[in-house]
Amino acid sequence: MSPAIFPCVNFGKEPRVSLKQLSDQALLEAIENLARQERELLTSVLAHLSEMERRRLFSDLGFSSLFDYAVKQLGYSHDAAFRRINAMRLLTALPDMEAKSCSGARTFPTFSMSQTFV
Repeated sequence: MSPAIFPCVNFGKEPRVSLKQLSDQALLEAIENLARQERELLTSVLAHLSEMERRRLFSDLGFSSLFDYAVKQLGYSHDAAFRRINAMRLLTALPDMEAKSCSGARTFPTFSMSQTFV
């Protein structure tokens, strides 16, 4: 039997639980909840990046661009930083897309691909 990729997960303040011990229903509920939280967190990260760009805080910190800050300070890969900044700029240009992002109606890859057409 191969080991689980993520053998344990911490559910809040509860002790770590092995994913193998979860019932099918508990696993389904957990992954759906995590996906929702991931969308909400990503939307929040994009909003923060937008405000950082508006204030040009990256420049105050000695970075030449928001991209440079995202790679060097936040630790994103070049591709991840590029996608997030493109998605952030799309959300800034089209604010009604934020609700679609949180609901899951529009996904992050859709935003980053759409940016090239806007």
